[in-house]
Amino acid sequence: MSYKISIIIPVYNGEKTIENTLNSLIKQTIGIENLQVIIVNDKSTDNTQRIVENYIKDYPNIELINLDKNIGAAYGPKNIALDYVKGPYIMFLDADDTYELNSCEVLYNTIEEENVDIVFGRYKRIYSDVDKEKYQNHYINNKNELIQKSHSAFKDRLNDYTDDIIDNIHITGLSGFIWKNIISYFIYGKTYKNPNISCGVYDKIYLKNLNDNINILRSLPSFWTKIYRTDLILKNNIKFPEVISAEDLNFLMEAYFHANGIIFLNNQFVYNYYMIDNEEDKSITKDISFKLVLDSLVGYRKCSTLCMKYGFEDVEIILNPFLLNFISLIKKSNLTKDEKNIIHDEFNKFKKEYNCGIKGKLIMFLINRLLN
Repeated sequence: MSYKISIIIPVYNGEKTIENTLNSLIKQTIGIENLQVIIVNDKSTDNTQRIVENYIKDYPNIELINLDKNIGAAYGPKNIALDYVKGPYIMFLDADDTYELNSCEVLYNTIEEENVDIVFGRYKRIYSDVDKEKYQNHYINNKNELIQKSHSAFKDRLNDYTDDIIDNIHITGLSGFIWKNIISYFIYGKTYKNPNISCGVYDKIYLKNLNDNINILRSLPSFWTKIYRTDLILKNNIKFPEVISAEDLNFLMEAYFHANGIIFLNNQFVYNYYMIDNEEDKSITKDISFKLVLDSLVGYRKCSTLCMKYGFEDVEIILNPFLLNFISLIKKSNLTKDEKNIIHDEFNKFKKEYNCGIKGKLIMFLINRLLN
């Protein structure tokens, strides 16, 4: 069967969300028959397998790979799925999120017409069942969902939505004011306006390679908002490192370094990223364990090493926001003294090779204080 896109979905115990995810693929304007859907089930213990098998009866282009042993992290299922790709392009989708209904068509048409290796758009960060009175300054739809736009370094047309980083709904009061007006600007920098048009909006940003406009790195990596040329990934043997955090960052950065042409669709939503606050449904990357804290740091060090390998000197743009979040991880975790010592040893290794300026050094100082 000839496919236009291969879509990879890792899943573990996704019975509550996988139907919504798959329905967003079935309704794609490009046509579900043009999509190879590769679902890798990380030995779920709920009804995930049965639900997916029911879909396969009607849609034979949905493929299910059941693992014999639980890997316990998304890097494994995603790496395994790469061996089954048949389409000329690859996309990724988490089992608790959805695509916008025209996402595949828009990204596919753009990468075909422009003949580049990567095309990506924006995502919506979605919070369910919010208090309208509390969040009246944010966009709330008729389903009582608060929706924010993913951060971009470039002026856009998406004025109905607040920024998911700058207007972080979890930082309020005086802390929120300081974050929005001082710290976020310090870390993420200004918003760039298009000098070629009066409104200053950027619609489509083209880069021959990453160094043409490193400001695309000021957005969160969001590797699932992108379509990749399959040859880019497979011929360069780009894989997800074996860590439970920042594996997506490393995959994306290596893809960027090899890419011959990158396009950012600054005003195009392609992905719906659902925030799960229910303690029972939290993913492994939202459970602040020792493993998560340690692997986050290992992942950041891998990214720093990767940037050095390719001679990319602006790694601070990528990692400073992650290190700021790392401070939050440490503060929220309940680490033992021995665990802190292990993390501190890893931090010292990272610090020796992290090429950063005054912003990075300040963040590193704060992390060091927390770990002592």
